[in-house]
Amino acid sequence: MVKSSLVFFFLTMSSFLVATEFGLIFGGGIAQAYGSEDQIPDDFNIKVKFYPVIKAGLLAEYPITPQFSLVQEVLYSQKGSNQNITVDGQPVKFKLKYEMDYLEVPFLLKYNLLKINKLPIDSLVGISFSYLLNAYYNLNGTINIVDDVIVVDDSYKIKNLDEFDYSLLYGLSTNLKEYGIPVSIEYRISLSWYKIQMPTFEGIDPVNVSNQSQTLAISYKFWN
Repeated sequence: MVKSSLVFFFLTMSSFLVATEFGLIFGGGIAQAYGSEDQIPDDFNIKVKFYPVIKAGLLAEYPITPQFSLVQEVLYSQKGSNQNITVDGQPVKFKLKYEMDYLEVPFLLKYNLLKINKLPIDSLVGISFSYLLNAYYNLNGTINIVDDVIVVDDSYKIKNLDEFDYSLLYGLSTNLKEYGIPVSIEYRISLSWYKIQMPTFEGIDPVNVSNQSQTLAISYKFWN
């Protein structure tokens, strides 16, 4: 899997040399980890919250027909999750946050579905692979013992985490080309099928979770 990812990354970077359209892309959105509820101890109550993220990078587009094109990107992409945790019968409240930074390489098929006035509505479908740059674990909360409150604060950089992640991508986009503005706007969902083993608490086994995110982005074509 790692070797195939490296080959795919090399081919993607090489193909940028023959692209006909280039641009910058920047956006933000929300991320959330998901996994099987069977991994959660019976007395734990976990509410998963959205984690704000950004992405930014370069894109290259290859028009095949007036309705169909290929898009490749190289992005700095954030992923992660927020969780509020309580334990039945225990005076504890925790907030657990995973923060992950990736170098992400999406490969997308863009197809024009229709036009509304002058605005084209395009579908986006594809896959991406991501290489982990950094990962952080942040746990904070309180433990109430009679009249005392113990504050828990534990943060560290996660080591030996899976380096690669793999995702399905889909969404919609439009552009303002007909108005003389070289800008596109898109909404994209990223859904990973790869399980990442994340640390939880001392004495409790790690959990296998996958990344997902929803982002809204703007891209600017500076060469076409």
